[in-house]
Amino acid sequence: MRRSWKGYLFLIPIFVLIGGIFVWPFMNTVWLSFHRSAFGGNAQFIGLENFQKLLADKKFWPDGVRASAIWTVGNLLMQLVIPLFIALLLNERLKGMSVVRAIILIPWLIPGVVVGVMTRWLFEPSLGAVNEILARTHLDVLFLWLQGAVLTPIGIELFTDIPFIYLGKSSMAMLTLISVNSWKFLPFGTLLLLAALQTIPIELYEAAKVDGASAFRRFISITFPLLGSMIWFVGFIALLWNFNIFDLIWLTTKGGPGNATLIAPALIYELAFRKSNLGQASAVAVMAAGVLILFGILYFAVLAPKEEQT
Repeated sequence: MRRSWKGYLFLIPIFVLIGGIFVWPFMNTVWLSFHRSAFGGNAQFIGLENFQKLLADKKFWPDGVRASAIWTVGNLLMQLVIPLFIALLLNERLKGMSVVRAIILIPWLIPGVVVGVMTRWLFEPSLGAVNEILARTHLDVLFLWLQGAVLTPIGIELFTDIPFIYLGKSSMAMLTLISVNSWKFLPFGTLLLLAALQTIPIELYEAAKVDGASAFRRFISITFPLLGSMIWFVGFIALLWNFNIFDLIWLTTKGGPGNATLIAPALIYELAFRKSNLGQASAVAVMAAGVLILFGILYFAVLAPKEEQT
């Protein structure tokens, strides 16, 4: 009994660290959400007034909530589908794959601030490299033609003229930033899925080939089920990571144009540090934390891989 208590004593520094870094700041944020507070001023208790004002503010509802939902879901889809496809290619035993695996790490190694600044310059309409490349290869004209022939008849219009505007147009800003953010996340998801792929016994594929299974059937019946746990894990990490992204959004659009990319972290920063409204900023943070906790519970309860009972 005495030895078991000694073991708990060694955990005290960890509990103190967690309490100081996570629990106390969160409790303080909850406390601030019920007060009118600014930097250097006294906090005044106002109950639910901060939450009521947020629900009446177009920046939060519906613009901020819609932008956060589109941002999170869009990133999640791209960061599961594309890394899985690339991992399947890298898993092939071809020459030079070791070099490709090393090169693919580059996006993950670049700091977020650098990615944000690079994104602003690359997608600048007049001077950016993206439009320059499209113009030199005449792909911009092709894109406009395809839009007029395919997308416009079904109500989708991404560009209206050349040069293309990416970050200054509501219909393109979110899609552009989701693509850039997914590019940065791509190595993380790819390498995790690739590691899981390499644990699948090759004998399973050989037996399936003998039985006449096609490549698609082998993927559906062998690869995808055995990758279920890793796909679930990558999806959970991507969900948490994307929901809390701030640097890329703020360094490129600051939540604009309009409120098209004003996700929760950007709105919190704007309320706290530009408007000095700590109460409403804390209220947004509390609601965002509540949404994350709820999604986390549902994610574990509904999508967690079930262990087969024998």
